Amino acid sequence: MNINLHFPKTYSRRRKLEPCTVSVPFARGTVREPGGCVCCGGVKHPTQCKVLSRWQDHSVKWMRLDFLADLPAGEESDFTFSTEGNTAEPPEPICLTREGPLLKLRSGAFSVEFGGPGAPIFHQITYGGLILQEDCLEGPVLVDSAGVQYTALTGSSGWQVSENGPVRVTAETSGRHKSKTGSLFDFTLRVTVFAGCPWIVLDDTIVNTERRESCGIRELSFAVRRPEGLGNGTSAAASYDPHSYRSRMISSPEGRKLELAIHAEDLLVQENESSPETYFGTFWADWNDREKGGVCATLYQAYQNFPKALEASGSGIRLFFIPEGNTVFPRGVAKTHRFFLQFHGPRESLESLNDRSIRFQMPDIPILKPETYQSAGVMEDVFSEKKDWRVEHRLLQLSDSRGRAFGMLDWGDAPDGGYTAQGRGNGRPVYTNNEYDFPHAEMLFYARNGERRMLDCFLTAVRHWMDVDICHSSDDPIRKGGQITHSAGHVSGIVQLSHEWVEGLLDYYHQTGSGRALQTAAEIGQNILKQLSLKKYSEKGSFNARETGWALRALTALYQETYQDGYLLGAQKIVRQFEEWMQRYGTWLAPYTENTLVRVPFMISVAAGSLMRYDRVCKDEKVKQMIVKAAKDLTEHCMAGDGLFCYKEFPGTRRSSVNTLVLELLADAFELTGDAGFLRCGLVTFRVCITGSAPSGGRKRVCENAVLQEGNGPKGFAQSFYPIVHFYNQISKCPDLFPVEPLPSF
Repeated sequence: MNINLHFPKTYSRRRKLEPCTVSVPFARGTVREPGGCVCCGGVKHPTQCKVLSRWQDHSVKWMRLDFLADLPAGEESDFTFSTEGNTAEPPEPICLTREGPLLKLRSGAFSVEFGGPGAPIFHQITYGGLILQEDCLEGPVLVDSAGVQYTALTGSSGWQVSENGPVRVTAETSGRHKSKTGSLFDFTLRVTVFAGCPWIVLDDTIVNTERRESCGIRELSFAVRRPEGLGNGTSAAASYDPHSYRSRMISSPEGRKLELAIHAEDLLVQENESSPETYFGTFWADWNDREKGGVCATLYQAYQNFPKALEASGSGIRLFFIPEGNTVFPRGVAKTHRFFLQFHGPRESLESLNDRSIRFQMPDIPILKPETYQSAGVMEDVFSEKKDWRVEHRLLQLSDSRGRAFGMLDWGDAPDGGYTAQGRGNGRPVYTNNEYDFPHAEMLFYARNGERRMLDCFLTAVRHWMDVDICHSSDDPIRKGGQITHSAGHVSGIVQLSHEWVEGLLDYYHQTGSGRALQTAAEIGQNILKQLSLKKYSEKGSFNARETGWALRALTALYQETYQDGYLLGAQKIVRQFEEWMQRYGTWLAPYTENTLVRVPFMISVAAGSLMRYDRVCKDEKVKQMIVKAAKDLTEHCMAGDGLFCYKEFPGTRRSSVNTLVLELLADAFELTGDAGFLRCGLVTFRVCITGSAPSGGRKRVCENAVLQEGNGPKGFAQSFYPIVHFYNQISKCPDLFPVEPLPSF
């Protein structure tokens, strides 16, 4: 079996043995075991394969490929992954060994020795003649608001290897930041090394698990110091120059101290016409000994995650993940900082260091054809035989016109203007917290159109989600491990069934292999099961249909991923409850005032959409009948005079409402029955949805600790993408209802 991997034109310089990572899907029963090779022009490239997910018959569903590619300068290129045949061996494969408590890895002239339990993170790093022992590698070091220093030391279990192969090795350790008198904040540090590459990628996740409501952090940093016996080295630093779209580099052959910092004020005046999730310049510092070589350290997405700072001098470099000040971390919040250490010889040019740092910010990623995802059947069918330019234009508008929030605890999310205007944050911006699973919608869009910025938006949103939108510590068993609802400051909301999702987290696991994403999804699943056992969810009609509707969607997705009976039993419980609910009231009525039960079209649509996903997995004729009955009921009781559906079935709220979720229900009903009348009832809603306009991006302003860029909240795209595409795919089968205006041929 062969799969095309397309690299679009990106960089103007040739890349030799460039580390690349991509995940590929397979249809049920086609591939049984990991293996294969990436090839280009008949040349095999070193490839490492890892199975991430399997179908119920144990065949491979998702496989991640790590390979070393020779990429041309200024040109696009196509590679092929073949599941047959053997791969090539890397010229300098990674060798991993353990000597007592020490974990060691070596690739060519580059070697890393990790510290044992209770010792500093690194015991020694060597590249050529440069030897950095543990006293030269400081941190990460956390300083609390009182000025007490706490250093991350290797956890009691030492270093655990999660990836082990000739191309890529990833190891991690977890523990506490410790001082002489105590400890503060949990941490997990992940280190990734690629064969033949004298550099390491580090992800440092800190978590506020303290018992008090919040903690102030004065500083968080990592330093590389000059080894004893060496003279003063040279120093250099670089940041983004918005006027030339290039890096602004400064250097000192004398090694004098260089300092750069990024604060909110810098974001207000920075020009950046690129999607900031994909690229917003680079930010690095370098120390170099004229005889032994040096180290260049880069902070990932420093501008987007401000405040950030760095120092370089003749005696070393220091990265400030949190510069000196006072950053408040609420209880239960985490933050991951990614950084990059590249080791080099004494004659390495600044241009070469900058080139590698930029590629760390925006790595080469191959793109799969939409047909690869479609034929594998690993996601909803968002692939259209013919694309209508009006639909495509509107979807791009909704995605690209989103507002954004820049800032260390805000990047990857944005406020919702409607919620904020309603006063839900008591005057503060109300963040969406990835409501309606915005990352999943972006991943589906990327699979449909192959646009890199959609992939980067998806990745960025999930990283924020795992850090900030999940409660990592609480005395409340319902709150801990749950997803927090849209709220001011991200964490002031509650945890409830109507606002928990997992599909985007599972997408992230499939694309990256992140065990943390899979674990986070599982924690949300367990949280949902705990909530379902509460008394309030035992009485039909005492809550709205979207609450257990979203829960059903999450449990169904988790069952598809793990095939664990607990998730299926929870899903079946909800399905039977929906059946009894409909038998009692004729549809899924919900309480509004103390003495009314009303139809709420968008909430009923959530329930029906989740039932449809359940039916695609479990095949239940009663479920099909419920979906069709719910659709008929809405068309009979909730149509407004202008052809739209009403907001709620109540005298004061029967106003027209444009909610895309109804389109999904009507498309499902048509798919199940072939009755075009369902599509006809949604035609006005559909036309309004695809002819709306959206701003292209608004002004920036400082608000609290963030820089906000005006635009639609992420929720708008999240709740629109799949319903619009699904309805379009169904209505395109009825040209008399909606004549398709296709895209021009290119």
